[in-house]
Amino acid sequence: MSDGLKSHIRTLWPILLGYLSALLASYVASKLGIQLNGEIAFTLVGAVMSGLVYSLGRFLETRRWSWARRLGAFMLSLGLVPDKPTYPPPSA
Repeated sequence: MSDGLKSHIRTLWPILLGYLSALLASYVASKLGIQLNGEIAFTLVGAVMSGLVYSLGRFLETRRWSWARRLGAFMLSLGLVPDKPTYPPPSA
């Protein structure tokens, strides 16, 4: 898999997970009778959750336990990308 594709997957998948969690939070809030201003709440919760998913995934992928590394890899890239992309140094 090319480094370009790896970087796109590692960028977009945590964002998608963040917004899916925003949908879930919105659903749970509505079941609990909590009214949220839909668009603003969805955007804020999605952005915050995307950041949390990415941060937790990066944390887990550096742990020594294999289960934590696998979970981190799933959170960051659906488990498709076994390692971080590498980038060549900029040319002078």
